Amino acid sequence: MNYGELKSVCIKSKQDGMIHSIGQADLIKTGIPNDVHCDDGDLQVSILPEKIIIEHEKKTGEKYEYGKFGENLVISNIDFKSLKVGDSFSIGDARLMITQIGASKSKRDGSICKDSMHNNFIFCRVTVAGIITTGDQVYLD
Repeated sequence: MNYGELKSVCIKSKQDGMIHSIGQADLIKTGIPNDVHCDDGDLQVSILPEKIIIEHEKKTGEKYEYGKFGENLVISNIDFKSLKVGDSFSIGDARLMITQIGASKSKRDGSICKDSMHNNFIFCRVTVAGIITTGDQVYLD
């Protein structure tokens, strides 16, 4: 079975607009509570592969802080290039389905760095609610 590890859980707060590393989240059917994307849409949870972050750090020499590009989850050791819309995976008690790969042009600011990051975003919808915690294994179905 193909599995990875949940490295980070972050939200962009509805209250203050700031990124917060929360370590654990109780995913509900509309996403992560208190996150700006928590709604009934298809972009409820955003994922950035850890491999992309490591490549970014090597290229720029900058240390990356989880959440910097607004991602909710950072996941390691999954071949994200092989995934497609409609694929599902489990983290902790929750289950998510991929609804979009890559951010829309409206989400990009035009910088090469951010464009390369946003091309690698994975967006999901929560199909089974549950608790996820940094360090949980991620299983592809």
